[in-house]
Amino acid sequence: MGVHVDGGHVRRADHTGTFSLEFALHEGHASDWARSAKPGDTIEATVHGTRFTDPDPAPSHVLAIGAPASLPAINSLLDALGSAPATIWFETPDEAAGLPLRLRPTRHELRPVPRQDAGPTPGRRSHTRTPVPHQDAGARLLAQVQADAPTLLKDAPDPYVCIDCDTATTRSLTSYFRKELGLPKQRMHALGYWRP
Repeated sequence: MGVHVDGGHVRRADHTGTFSLEFALHEGHASDWARSAKPGDTIEATVHGTRFTDPDPAPSHVLAIGAPASLPAINSLLDALGSAPATIWFETPDEAAGLPLRLRPTRHELRPVPRQDAGPTPGRRSHTRTPVPHQDAGARLLAQVQADAPTLLKDAPDPYVCIDCDTATTRSLTSYFRKELGLPKQRMHALGYWRP
């Protein structure tokens, strides 16, 4: 019987079935496996995809909101959407230092948002590499996006919003964009990565 893990992101899949996996490393089974994996190692995997399709019409501006767990997904989004300018709010415990975001400085703007350190929730395993304080529920990130997004959307006729945060923050941001800013659901992708 194997260990169930999640958190890998398939990249560069080809017609032969060869692909790369990208991980946001933290404590956990998937990250432990990724740290010890060597080229050619095999795994049994079930792919759960979001069936992302390119927005139509193409985005005039991409707004991406995430945290270290969603780093591979944000990188893939930025790669897939080509020349569209993007604003990325990225919630981190330490100002995004050393995280490999694949930014193109001519069209991508990173707005790091430090996560308020409220300490781990009692009874939960603590993360030593990338601590995720569970009590904050993304309050700073939510406030920063709410302060910035209206101006950015005003100048974007065909925006596309991608929200990949903890479940509570994802729900709050999705509601904000849909109800308060009137963004149609087909111009948005939202996925909660973990429960705070």
